[in-house]
Amino acid sequence: MLINNKPSITDEHWLALSKYNDTIRQALDIVSPLGERAVNEFRIQYCKINNEDKAIEIANRILALWKNEYPPHIIPPLASSFVEQIGSHGRELCENPLTFINSDVVMTLVGANTHIYRNKWTKLIGAEPNKWPKDTDFGWNWSALLLGPIWFSYRKMYYVASCFWAGIIALDIWSLYSSRRYVEYVYLVGFLLCNFIIPAIVADASYLIHIKTKFCYACDKYPVATERDTYLRAIGGVSWFACILSILIFILESYIYGLYSP
Repeated sequence: MLINNKPSITDEHWLALSKYNDTIRQALDIVSPLGERAVNEFRIQYCKINNEDKAIEIANRILALWKNEYPPHIIPPLASSFVEQIGSHGRELCENPLTFINSDVVMTLVGANTHIYRNKWTKLIGAEPNKWPKDTDFGWNWSALLLGPIWFSYRKMYYVASCFWAGIIALDIWSLYSSRRYVEYVYLVGFLLCNFIIPAIVADASYLIHIKTKFCYACDKYPVATERDTYLRAIGGVSWFACILSILIFILESYIYGLYSP
């Protein structure tokens, strides 16, 4: 679908945003009393930038411009809280990836740069909005390319980070005790693949599956919305401690390898 001759959000994507994204719903609550024309104007302006951080600002700007048309006796209702939202819907968010991506659950679990990952995951899903991607589906994440397993630790994907570290250490051991020719070149290729290339390719899909798994687990373990909210806020976001620990592991691994390599 096109709005103002620019690529825009599809109708299905917009429906998911307006139903499950708390920020968009608050913005719509501001402009809805002004009528359908104001709602359409909000959608047009929002689709131009596709940045939910600006949604309330856009809605308030429309309200200020059209205040003479605003019925003074109508007060926009408050959007439901995050707790009410996940309490009402819960595990049904796990059934549709596009709906899940545009819900506020993702904002809680991802934290920083949520809008960036939403755009990445929407492109990753592509033409199959009802199908979850696999961990190995191709994408490209520059942060994962530069940081490798450190990025996965920072994003609290400890199991994935451990797998990469295990592969790197196994490669170190193999190269130290291997007497095959061209071992240095094989080691270099393997090191670049395990530490940079493969993490960059699988990072986006793995991250989406990771937070989806966490949320589905929370829905099963914590049927009470307030308890689920507390749990999700505890496991969401990033971990600087794990990031620093991974950096130390990288330094230690490099030092030991340099110490014993011929």
